[in-house]
Amino acid sequence: MPPRWQHPALTAEDPMLRAAAQHAWQFGQARGWSPSTTMCVFDGLVTVLERRPAGQRVLLSEVRSRPHRWVSRPRLAEVLTDLDLLDGDSATAT
Repeated sequence: MPPRWQHPALTAEDPMLRAAAQHAWQFGQARGWSPSTTMCVFDGLVTVLERRPAGQRVLLSEVRSRPHRWVSRPRLAEVLTDLDLLDGDSATAT
């Protein structure tokens, strides 16, 4: 039987992206997120973290503007905040 498909973020070569995706999976499990919400958060993490230097924070404006339209921006912001990677560069909430 072939191995079950996993989102590429979970096995990414980029250690920050991989760790963030694994954290998002656990974070979503603890909060009862649907699998589709979790997958969309993975997509958002790829968009904002891929090729970003380790430790560089993500601007809230990037969370709002960069990810694909199906990404749950509030959930993505929750994960980045929990990882202490979100920089609120705007006074408006997500």
